[in-house]
Amino acid sequence: MYLKEIIINGFKSFPEKTVVKINSELTAVVGPNGSGKSNISDSFKWVMGEQSAKILRGSKMEDVIFAGTEKRKPLSYAEVDLIFNNSSGKLPVEYSEVSIKRRLYRSGDSEYLLNNNSVRLKEIRELFMDTGIGIDGYSIIGQGRIEDIISSKSDIRRKVIEEAAGIVKFKTRKDESLKKLQKTEENILRINDIISEIEQRIDPLRKQKEDAEIYLRLKNNLKSYELNLFSREYEKTTELLNTLDNHLKSKLEELAKNNQRLEINKLEFEQIIDELKDIEDKKNNLDEIQDQINSEYLEKDSSIKLEESRLNLYIGEKEKLEHGMDEKEKQKSELLKKSESLMDQIAIKDGELRLKHQQMGNSEQKLKDYLADNTQLQDLIDKKKNDVFEKYNQQTDLKGRINTIDSLIANSMNRINNLKSEIDDQKNQLEILAQKIESLTTELKSKELKVQENNDRIVGLRDNYSKKNESCILLEKNLQKEQNHINEKTSKMEFLIRMQNSYDGYYKSVQNLMLASKNNRMLGDEIIGVVAELIETHEKYENALEVALGSSMQNILIQNERKASDIIDYLKSNNIGRVTFLPLDTIKPRNLNDTEKNALQIDGCIGTLNNLVSYDEKYSHIVDFLLGRVLLSDNIRNGIKIAKSIHYSTRVVTLEGEVINAGGSITGGSLKKNSFKLLSRNREIKELEDLIIMKRKDFGQLNRQL
Repeated sequence: MYLKEIIINGFKSFPEKTVVKINSELTAVVGPNGSGKSNISDSFKWVMGEQSAKILRGSKMEDVIFAGTEKRKPLSYAEVDLIFNNSSGKLPVEYSEVSIKRRLYRSGDSEYLLNNNSVRLKEIRELFMDTGIGIDGYSIIGQGRIEDIISSKSDIRRKVIEEAAGIVKFKTRKDESLKKLQKTEENILRINDIISEIEQRIDPLRKQKEDAEIYLRLKNNLKSYELNLFSREYEKTTELLNTLDNHLKSKLEELAKNNQRLEINKLEFEQIIDELKDIEDKKNNLDEIQDQINSEYLEKDSSIKLEESRLNLYIGEKEKLEHGMDEKEKQKSELLKKSESLMDQIAIKDGELRLKHQQMGNSEQKLKDYLADNTQLQDLIDKKKNDVFEKYNQQTDLKGRINTIDSLIANSMNRINNLKSEIDDQKNQLEILAQKIESLTTELKSKELKVQENNDRIVGLRDNYSKKNESCILLEKNLQKEQNHINEKTSKMEFLIRMQNSYDGYYKSVQNLMLASKNNRMLGDEIIGVVAELIETHEKYENALEVALGSSMQNILIQNERKASDIIDYLKSNNIGRVTFLPLDTIKPRNLNDTEKNALQIDGCIGTLNNLVSYDEKYSHIVDFLLGRVLLSDNIRNGIKIAKSIHYSTRVVTLEGEVINAGGSITGGSLKKNSFKLLSRNREIKELEDLIIMKRKDFGQLNRQL
């Protein structure tokens, strides 16, 4: 095996790919200073895994990447590839030619390749162990290296000799094995520590296991109880839903009736509206008729006034004509008188004419004069006759006009009378229409009042229905809420009663014994009960009492000491477990001495716990035995003061559950929340019973309201 080629690309002063062929003729690389001779050996060491930039004559590993010149840009990576001839099989690989390549990027990423397959540096180092090739091998002896070898430093000489002897691989494996053994020993120590720690936790874990078993059993019981509860609640809910459904049906029927009444009222309302419209139309028609009659009345009244004015005009004209006729009569009579006088004159003249005729012979001139006078007189007579005829004609015309005017007056009077009768008829019609309008107006007002009443009634019914509906919905919600609350509290109470009757939460041995006592007469006669069942206290003292009693809560009271052995034999024979018994005839009370009683006067001391619990008087010595020497403090600071005042001679517990034990040890911290408290069950059951009774009363009251 020998090095065949070195391919350098981007390493230090080699910006371009450079291939250095190694053959038997190559003895040395020569050149001036700075030409890169040392860079070739550095590249060899770098590929073989050199991690020190200082040994490679740089400040950081990135310095091995070509940094660039004025004419060449810097490169982003450096790569060196060593090619070995492995035809002899010296290297434990199946290849006759082995390529070892290392590549480094400016980002800091680096990779090693074996025949272009990514490998770890450890694999490369293991490959070349005992070959003399490597960063510590004797195949590369740098400047000052010979001095190190021949110096007195045995470590360096040993490394070179071990490399030449071929034991480096085994020594490395030995070192790794020793390191693994050391790590194993350290792990064993840690495991031992863990085991000891776990052993310390075995008892608590055993207790937790029992608690977990109790929890799982209770969880299964709870699941079955919940199924039963859900079944019962489903039945109750179904009954309630049926009740509510029936109630809803009745309400819907009532609503349907109300809607029917509402529809009837709507129909009546619409009918009244139609009647109102008819009445309004009739009223409008009557108003039109009244307006028409009023217009006709005004027209006829104006006609009457016109006819009356005409009549007055005719009457005036008639009076004028009559007055003219009187004048004409007077003129006629005057003319007649004149005519008569003229006739008389004519007669006189005629007599005179005759006389003249007789005297005709008197003279012709007289005759002519006479004739002339006679002619003149005859003309005057004719003229007067004409005047008389003219006056007569005028009188005839006046009489005709008077007759015409009389007929016109008669017609006008008839027309006036007809108009007056028509006006009277229309007045009567107007009075009838007014009465009818008044009647219709009264009826309209009555209908409007009825409509308003119906509207008010509809609004009232709607408001009343809405209020009642809202009230019913609210009552139903409250009813359902109360029912759910009652069901919840009832379920909780029944669950607590079942837990109490089955002694869930007690030690398994106590539970099994108490359950057996219900069916075993011998046990039932001797066993009185568990301590937790026989005492009660205020809720605020429960934590302190549970801490003070501890496992004593599950001690069982029995009648006398004689029967204790029989019960213990029963426990053994049935493999039930261990139980602590408190015989009534042997237990003696334990109370504070006179010195310890002084602690009762210290601030924060509430009293002894035996005085803060309620119980049957016949168990007083049992209670005194368990609690007579336990003091209760309001907090830990006052508790320490109380314990210190009596020199830690007895226990002091606080309301939050801290304990100052006799002797001075103190126990405290957060209490684990326990949903299976033994002392509080009786109290919770009584409180739930009272609450359920009260809620049922409220439920009944709400149901009656609904």
